[in-house]
Amino acid sequence: MKLTSYLKSMKLICSILFFSLFFLSNTYAQTASLTANKNLPSLEKSLFEGRFKVQEGDAPELVKGMLLRQAMLAAVVKELKTQNLNSSAFLKKLDNLFLKEAEGVSERPKRLALLVPFGNLTSALLEYEIKEEGILKDNPNERYIRLSGKADPEAIKNLYYTTMREGESFRFSSLILIPEIEMVQMNLNDIFVENVEVLYASLGDSWKKWLGDNFSKLVPEIRIGNKELELKINSDLKQSKRSLEFEGALYLRLKCRLEKVKDNSALGERDFVLKGEFALLDMNSTILVASGNINEKRFTAFVHGENPASQVASEIYRFPLVSFVSLPKKLEEQSVVSQKMTLPVHGAKGITKILSLIRLLESQGTGLKLKASLQVYSVTSSTLELTYQGENESVAKFIKGLGQKLTDAGDLIEVSSTTLALELKVPGGK
Repeated sequence: MKLTSYLKSMKLICSILFFSLFFLSNTYAQTASLTANKNLPSLEKSLFEGRFKVQEGDAPELVKGMLLRQAMLAAVVKELKTQNLNSSAFLKKLDNLFLKEAEGVSERPKRLALLVPFGNLTSALLEYEIKEEGILKDNPNERYIRLSGKADPEAIKNLYYTTMREGESFRFSSLILIPEIEMVQMNLNDIFVENVEVLYASLGDSWKKWLGDNFSKLVPEIRIGNKELELKINSDLKQSKRSLEFEGALYLRLKCRLEKVKDNSALGERDFVLKGEFALLDMNSTILVASGNINEKRFTAFVHGENPASQVASEIYRFPLVSFVSLPKKLEEQSVVSQKMTLPVHGAKGITKILSLIRLLESQGTGLKLKASLQVYSVTSSTLELTYQGENESVAKFIKGLGQKLTDAGDLIEVSSTTLALELKVPGGK
């Protein structure tokens, strides 16, 4: 027997044994151990149903395992919809990942033994108990189970992102657009809208489709967020490491200012001007990929037109696209991976000397997209963190090439001959 076939057989056996023990154990014991954790959120219990069509010869423990799996999957889908995450895409991705996992396995019992634990769905519920199980009256071959349990929103969110990113070769995990529309000296009636949420939803759907079409080679997911999500992003950016939700994400911030400049009642015309700005941030490297003002746009809405509200919404939708259209190319022009390294610096007699060195590093290292920041400072030894794109050998060669150059503060740079480190000296001094 080949080694790979042997390992797969052992995996199948272990799966069957594990889930025979796990799912046939007392679920109330699991409830008791989980609820003992006082840090768990207090959530209302819900009912989750799982169904499974039984075939002759299906082992009881596998049937039970599949029923529990389907009920937990129902809990995941319900919570994903609550969090406005794409449950359909999640289910499709989960199916595709399992097809790869079970490739070459044709026997039903073995496939079921692989499927029961697949995807780690047991993390979806903080606690559960079986309320009811049995056979469907109208279909004697179909079993059902109903669980009463509490979903774990954070675990399900992490499960979603882990699953969606597994096996993907996309450069970024997602693109998150946070739009803001500021109305200057006007109200919703001026743009023929009764509910601002409806306006945001309509624009969000349109921008999501455009971004999905134009960023399809770079990201697998487009998200449209609100102020609440923006606060989470800002909080996450303050941390030294990205959370799973924002790991590898692009953050696109858009602000549009809409102002009514003229209202000609006699002609049934209303003149507007749109101004705005945008910024695109790589959340992992915290590099600002692009930012700037959006060209001012003036337009006239016809009050008695067929659908003036739709006309205004269409103008707002198209407004930032002239700036967005170049963003995919800018991202593709960058190296696939941003890397980091620390650079020791000796002899810097003051913060201004360090800042001068940083300016030189960044101005000379544009080809590497190099950014430098101060991690540790002292008068004897400081540490810079360098973020760059390209090969390690390229940045090492760049640093070594700084020897004998002068900073704009007048310091002479010397490069260590044994380690990758810099020393700042006064020209002609010791």
